[in-house]
Amino acid sequence: MTNERGAQSITISAKTVSDAVAEAVERLGLPESEIDVTVISEGSKGFLGMGGENARILAMPKAILARRVAPQPAPPEPLSPTQEPEAAPLRATPVRPVTREKAPARPITAEPAPAASPPPRPVKTDLAVEPDDEEQPAEVRTDPALVAETAVEVVRELILHIGLDAQATVRSAGNPVVIDIQGEDLGLLIGRHGDTLSSLQYLVNSIVGKRVHRWCKVVIDVEHYRLRREETLRTLANRQASRVRQTHQELILEPMPAAERRIIHLTLQNSPWVVTHSKGEEPHRSVVIGPRPAER
Repeated sequence: MTNERGAQSITISAKTVSDAVAEAVERLGLPESEIDVTVISEGSKGFLGMGGENARILAMPKAILARRVAPQPAPPEPLSPTQEPEAAPLRATPVRPVTREKAPARPITAEPAPAASPPPRPVKTDLAVEPDDEEQPAEVRTDPALVAETAVEVVRELILHIGLDAQATVRSAGNPVVIDIQGEDLGLLIGRHGDTLSSLQYLVNSIVGKRVHRWCKVVIDVEHYRLRREETLRTLANRQASRVRQTHQELILEPMPAAERRIIHLTLQNSPWVVTHSKGEEPHRSVVIGPRPAER
């Protein structure tokens, strides 16, 4: 699997912000906790996937961002033609006033040195995790329980608005928050290859983010579709890898969202016979499975 680990920054367009972040993890080869993400556009989607534009983000390794924001000494201000440079302060010696002819004496005083800028917070590497919420400024703290409560409330409102006989419950109140929807005949909420479910998840994330005043990651699952889909993708990856091993020919899978492509990559990343990479542009980006050079 190829990545862009050495890149300064990359701009990614995907169906949702979550998909774009997943693709950034894939392309930079770094865990999400080591990537700084700026949402350029959350995109616009019609209700349940009708119309709209892709979301766009700017992703950059946090280690590079830390180097960019490190405090630098300010350059000296230029002097005007009539301004004289101020004398440096003298140690343990009183400053004498300097006089000119036909001009009143004017004492020269040294301006106080500017306060030193605080050093940037250290960037965690390797097995880095998100900073403790208590270490964050008050304005950006997020209570997972509040996010989960808000998310399940939003999902229930949408279910009621659509007119479905279903129930929404919190499966996980961690990061991300996972909401389960259970009921009868919920294929409408899943759609072809989960397209409608992705649109519903994007809508829920947008509403929850506005209510808690911060972007949060909420995953919506309908009748455990995502768990079944992940198992299907792992089976597909192993089956097609065996085929590539036998034929020694590259094989291109059907276009998938970034989150599903990542499952294929992770499933085959330790295979001794095949390698994977992605090609194409969203929303038609696909995984390519090919033989390792030694197997050709």
